[in-house]
Amino acid sequence: MSFGRQSGAELIERILAEVHSIFPSASAQPAGKDQLRKRLSRLLDDSGYHTQPPERRAVTILVAELRGFDAGTEQSAPAVVVNLFNRYLTVMTEIIERHGGTLDGRSSHALTVLFGAPAPNVKHAADALACAAEMQQAMSRFNQQNEMLQLSPLFMGIGINSGDAIVGAVGATLRREYTVLGHVVAVTSRIAAHSLRGQVLLSDNSYRLVHEFVLVGELNSLRLRGRRLPINVYELLGTTRPRALTVPRREVRKSPRVPVQIPCYFQKIKGAAVLETLHCGQVLDVSYHGLRMISPIQLDACSEVKMVLSLQLLGSRTSDVYARIVSADLEQQGYRCSMEFTDIDVAGRLTIKQFVDSQVCAV
Repeated sequence: MSFGRQSGAELIERILAEVHSIFPSASAQPAGKDQLRKRLSRLLDDSGYHTQPPERRAVTILVAELRGFDAGTEQSAPAVVVNLFNRYLTVMTEIIERHGGTLDGRSSHALTVLFGAPAPNVKHAADALACAAEMQQAMSRFNQQNEMLQLSPLFMGIGINSGDAIVGAVGATLRREYTVLGHVVAVTSRIAAHSLRGQVLLSDNSYRLVHEFVLVGELNSLRLRGRRLPINVYELLGTTRPRALTVPRREVRKSPRVPVQIPCYFQKIKGAAVLETLHCGQVLDVSYHGLRMISPIQLDACSEVKMVLSLQLLGSRTSDVYARIVSADLEQQGYRCSMEFTDIDVAGRLTIKQFVDSQVCAV
């Protein structure tokens, strides 16, 4: 049987006709025929069979970053790790296919999903948001199973972006795959890097396409590596298309944390007075709203300190920062303290935000 050079859709229909001629009863029912068509399409995707010419098309990209997989499985047996990842892929792939997405790439860290190609789809942004909301809902059920199996919970951070991209078959002659190229993909990955556990962030480009039927949180402006101007992103809280879906809240989430190794000079506050003794701590990570550091002295929970952050963080200026101790645990190096900023000037807060954004995008 020779099919020549033809599109994947044409090839699938030819194969279906051949199957029906040989096994008429097996493909007589429409449902069975549709299921066989989907399986053949998936096989062609996996084999790299694509003859569609490259084209520029409006698409929406979804990148789902998996959080906690490496740390949670470090001490687990190989069979347990593989089974955990396969369960995750099975759950997410079913949701992606149900919403018309195409899995463009997968690893232990991230899934990249394409909406609006290969098959054109005018509601690509709406389908991507619904898919993201359902993926986050599925993670709740997935983690319930993990708890029963005495496995660590896993979380996803999702980024969504829409725009024009080049779609088509790329790769070597013997291994060609349908994929998407362009800055829209890179921007989506960087948005996903800023998403927190259980969070869905969508770009302003996507929001403009779906704003009539979605509920979002407050606007956040991000400076992404490789882009001169900041971009606006929104946290997706819920959507009404194709049906009402909400994104479950995982925890109180404030901002990404980025690891650093910088000194921090601080003074304890007693009552309304700032004590004279200056101490030097080591900052471990920084977020928009706080930091964690190793303190050489004991700091009580709910107490406050006045800090002067390093020039390395604040550039050419220093800034007085007041912070409240959330927790303090004794370790070999000192006291590991989690702290929330209580008072910092606008310029200092903006500088810290820009620093966190730049470090998130640097990886």
